[in-house]
Amino acid sequence: MHLALFKAHWEGGGRLEDVEDLVRIGCRRRARCDRAAERDRRDRYAAVIDDNRSEAESVGINAIPAHIFGRRYLVLGAQPYAAFQQVIDRLRHDDATDSTAE
Repeated sequence: MHLALFKAHWEGGGRLEDVEDLVRIGCRRRARCDRAAERDRRDRYAAVIDDNRSEAESVGINAIPAHIFGRRYLVLGAQPYAAFQQVIDRLRHDDATDSTAE
């Protein structure tokens, strides 16, 4: 299901915020369509999703994907390789500075 959702979002124009799209994708993967639709009607996971979204937003995460490096650096959204390399270089510099300070 995860792969199907990933492909639908990035390759197939699926709208993962749309319950009908989620059910359609799930049904293609042979998930139990009646259970998927019923879960949505009951909003079974709404509170958990809201809590997770609030927690993410409280630390500055407001995009997908979001990558956290060394518990200090946050890289949001799809970025080029060079952006990740800069963060890695910065972490290495920080680690080297920290070890010489000891």
